[in-house]
Amino acid sequence: MIDIRNLSLDPLIRVIVISDIHASLTLFKELLKKLNYTEEDYLFINGDLCEKGLNSLDLVHYVQWMDKNLQRVFITKGNCDVVFRHVFRGNDIGRQYLNRRPQSMMHEMIASTGQSFSDGMSLTKASSIFQDIFEQEIEWLESLPIAYETDDFIIVHAAVDELWPNTEEADAYILLPSMKKVTP
Repeated sequence: MIDIRNLSLDPLIRVIVISDIHASLTLFKELLKKLNYTEEDYLFINGDLCEKGLNSLDLVHYVQWMDKNLQRVFITKGNCDVVFRHVFRGNDIGRQYLNRRPQSMMHEMIASTGQSFSDGMSLTKASSIFQDIFEQEIEWLESLPIAYETDDFIIVHAAVDELWPNTEEADAYILLPSMKKVTP
């Protein structure tokens, strides 16, 4: 069963939902400023904090700080936030991903050690770097729920299906072609 956290929200407080930041810390901060975000607002950051952009680790650290210090910030994990699982499993998807995506949190982690995955690094070595040096970040990302459910809405990165709340984790991350039809 997926991790769904239930919340009771004050209906008089503004709710902001932001998704797919993809390592754009500057744009994220600019968006919060444009929205006149304050600590009084409810802020939902709905997955895909990292990957595809230039500042995955900086963004993760910033959102971790928000999570720890601000009471009304709620974060879900998206598929890009746990893509490192493929490397941990040592499967080809992990290698293909690292070869195809030079802008990723995993490349940032490896680069912080003065190394590069493109130097022929094994998945075992990459996995060791992630788990030994960045254990805290990995554990925090893994600890994030898949969804938040309130009386009025569900915040989930990609989709719910007819099995909700027994939706499979992968289905909650990635909108499957068969689930594209939205019904009222």
